[in-house]
Amino acid sequence: CSFLLTYLIHSTVIIAGIALLIRLMQQFEQPALRVLAWKSALFLPLLTTTGMTLIQFPHLGLQLALQPVDLTSDVPRDVTPSTQAESLNRSSADVRTPAVFHAEEPVHLSHSLPLHAEVVAPTTRHTPDLLTRQGILVLLSCVWGMAVLIGIIRLLGQARALWALRANATPLTDRVLYASLTRLKQTMRVTRTVELLESDQISGAFTAGIRRPFIVAQADNNRSSGRGHERRHRLLSQWEALLAHELAHIAHRDAIWNLLIQIVLRLFPLQPLNRIVSRRIQIAMDFAADESAARNLGGRQGLVQCLIRLGDQMLGQQTLALRRSGLAA
Repeated sequence: CSFLLTYLIHSTVIIAGIALLIRLMQQFEQPALRVLAWKSALFLPLLTTTGMTLIQFPHLGLQLALQPVDLTSDVPRDVTPSTQAESLNRSSADVRTPAVFHAEEPVHLSHSLPLHAEVVAPTTRHTPDLLTRQGILVLLSCVWGMAVLIGIIRLLGQARALWALRANATPLTDRVLYASLTRLKQTMRVTRTVELLESDQISGAFTAGIRRPFIVAQADNNRSSGRGHERRHRLLSQWEALLAHELAHIAHRDAIWNLLIQIVLRLFPLQPLNRIVSRRIQIAMDFAADESAARNLGGRQGLVQCLIRLGDQMLGQQTLALRRSGLAA
């Protein structure tokens, strides 16, 4: 619980500070620096919280979690420890002092008084556990654990849907597009093997995959006809801009970052600022990919036309779901 409380404090302060710096400093207008800043806002609180927990520094989260609960007790408020100790000593001395009786006087023992008196220290009366501070912390821990479990299950379901889409997609065998892909890979220094696929279940295009990256584009139903062939050559600049944009995501290792972001979101669901930061990271990643694509293409006209076309096609539910899941770029 102390770790979670410390993380909430650190993440709130760090996210607010970095957001203020991005807003005030003009240097963060560059997409690459903006991506770095938002990534720091998401992952830096995790490092600081872990470090303070390992060194057992008496931070605020630990103090809140381990603060003792002092509820109502039977001891009067005006009784100090010294007076309480003196009263206990007097009562114990009275118990140990033997009583002197005369022979001619009868001894009457009252059953209401015990023969052996014991000194019992005053006890503290506690309320039920659910009403104490510790009970509230335990309840929050249970809620956090259930939210983490649900988030992990949903993440696994989204990954399964993504790999099912990849398995059902067909390889794109167009030689012109593969030639453009090979040339762009050399220009952008992408050495990994990239598979180019098409599917009729999506609109637009996206890239995913950590060990084996792949690009999935919308299937062209008129690909086999002459009209589709002519249109494909006429829109070759848009296809090159599309491939350059997706290859920029692969070159920047955005798939790994997307997975790490989703893990942080699932592990700390009680911090709502993380979702805002993750969305900012995805937007900054797209702008950084656009800048890299325009720089490697040598012009922005084809890229702008490609983005306008993709914006019209991004209405498909499957594509929106995959992009919102954070596993596709």
